[in-house]
Amino acid sequence: VGRKPAVDSDTFFNLLSKYTILNEKEELISSTCSVWDTISQELEGKLNPKSVYIKVFKNSDEVLTKLRKNNGFDVTTENNLSSTESNDSNDELSSSSYNEPVFNPSNSRHFLKFEAKCKDDVCGAEMIGWSDHKPSEEEPLEGLERKHTTKRLLKGEKRFKVGMELDKDLACNWRRNNVSDLEYGRISPPNLYQLETLRKVKQEGKDKRLGINYNCPIQSLIEFKHNSTYSGSIHSIGIDPFYVHYWTNHQISIYKDICKGYCKLSVDASGGFMKKLKRTSLGLLWASVFLYEGIVSTPYGHISVTQMVSEKHDTLSIFQWIAVWMSSGIRPPNEVVCDYSRALLGAISRVFCSGIGLNDYVNYSFRVLIGLEKKIQLLTLDWMLPT
Repeated sequence: VGRKPAVDSDTFFNLLSKYTILNEKEELISSTCSVWDTISQELEGKLNPKSVYIKVFKNSDEVLTKLRKNNGFDVTTENNLSSTESNDSNDELSSSSYNEPVFNPSNSRHFLKFEAKCKDDVCGAEMIGWSDHKPSEEEPLEGLERKHTTKRLLKGEKRFKVGMELDKDLACNWRRNNVSDLEYGRISPPNLYQLETLRKVKQEGKDKRLGINYNCPIQSLIEFKHNSTYSGSIHSIGIDPFYVHYWTNHQISIYKDICKGYCKLSVDASGGFMKKLKRTSLGLLWASVFLYEGIVSTPYGHISVTQMVSEKHDTLSIFQWIAVWMSSGIRPPNEVVCDYSRALLGAISRVFCSGIGLNDYVNYSFRVLIGLEKKIQLLTLDWMLPT
């Protein structure tokens, strides 16, 4: 014996009889109508509006049949056929036709019918149509074009396919390729998606390929650091202020191989690569995030060996990045090149010159130039020294 229903069937039917839930075509009204909320309130919340609609839609306890009968509609259904009403000539069902639905065509008024509504907010036109006979194959169709800008939803298999196409391409190139066969002056089709939609699909494809399941970028980085194929490449993550130190074991191997000869390291920073995110619920944004790179020069090109993205651009932040990188068991370079950024110069002098500041390094270098000192006792003796 199952448990008692939340609402008695007679009580449920009597309550439904008080409201108009069938239209003039004997069809159930939309599940978004407010009447379902009203019925749910009458039931004191024992059934939510969606449950009320589904219970009627599935004809539980034949409640929909009783409502149609009370309204004077034809209640003959496809699944209440007698043996004399059936059009099947065979008394037994074969194994091949067992899973096929059994229906009586005489119960259908039309061969097909449809309802549609324009998604455009300005238009909102509704269309209802039907066909009493089966349309002929290859019959010409007449289209009526309207100047609407609303696009179709990009979902399902089509969303996955477009994401694969965008994997190694730009959203603007995808749009350009898909309008190559359009005639001049034609309206943009509804399946020519906006750039924002295409970029979001591309991002979802990359997140899925990388195994990123979090909407929080910081949490995604932490997950990426510990539970991905690139574990060991991200070494430090900061939240407030934001920073990330990262380099791969392959980059360390390249640097060690170059250090067997004369190694020249260039350090520089660039901005504009990252979008500013909201830090708090009050809408406080991050500061500008810069990408810092350490690049070595080789006869066959320039190779990046260490990277940092950072919200802070002071001497201590840059010093921490280079110091953590140097703790990977590598030797200092023979020469370091950077621009005139005081933060970069100060951090480099502290890392590679036994912790001395920029002013002390300049003073010592000047004393060497005028002959008062023979050399500077640094981690690397020929760093920025004249030969």
